[in-house]
Amino acid sequence: MSLRLRLTLTLGSAFVLLWALAATWMLFDVRNQLMQSLDQRLAASARMVAGLLVQLPQPQLGEGTRLSAEQLGIENGLACQISSLRGEILARSHAAPDSTLDAQRTGFHDQMIGDTAWRSFTFIQNGMRITTADRLDERTALQRSVLLAAALPVFVALLGSLIVLWIGIGNGLAPLRRIRTALAQRSADSVEPLHIERLPRELTPLVETQNQLFARIAHMLERERRLTDDAAHELRSPLTAIKTHLQVAAMTEGDTAKRALAQAEVGTDR
Repeated sequence: MSLRLRLTLTLGSAFVLLWALAATWMLFDVRNQLMQSLDQRLAASARMVAGLLVQLPQPQLGEGTRLSAEQLGIENGLACQISSLRGEILARSHAAPDSTLDAQRTGFHDQMIGDTAWRSFTFIQNGMRITTADRLDERTALQRSVLLAAALPVFVALLGSLIVLWIGIGNGLAPLRRIRTALAQRSADSVEPLHIERLPRELTPLVETQNQLFARIAHMLERERRLTDDAAHELRSPLTAIKTHLQVAAMTEGDTAKRALAQAEVGTDR
């Protein structure tokens, strides 16, 4: 595995973990804030309806009267039910379910009407119960869309961070590639020091150590060269003498030839 990939995986995993924790916290907070805002809307709508009922002509309130959202001063999509303290339904909005909303408990509570879950708020004023409600499935759809809208920028930012990380690590390792290229382009017997510009401080000791190694190798080669020259010079005279003794042995006979061969053997041993 390359160093670049290893660093990207290590730092990228840390980025993903940190972004995931931050995103989870943010989305959880957004969800709670959204639910609180929707609950506050229910409570505000109920109090607004209570204020408008004072101005609404009483003959308009009757058993099961249907009133529009504009008449009740609430937003479209919200259900509203007005009932007496005895439980008689005086009016309801067009968005209210056909079945009666549970208004016996004041404040917020969840209830099932048929197969649909509702979140309601009940407020008592002037001898009437004002109940506002909205469907939990619509809340869930709104929550999903809001969380998706909030999560998409986080995902894009995380992906962009990983791309920037990959490019940044590549640029950071560029001096190593220059050192590798400079070494690959050198001849096998070159001991000249490396000269690479704009090296970071962390890599400067590496190049200096490499140049010190080249200097030691050059010094060692120079010593070997001098040793070879000295050996060649020292061997030249004995070899000449041995060759002379052999030539004398070849040109003579008897004791002279034997002495010449003996001298050649002595010279060879030495």
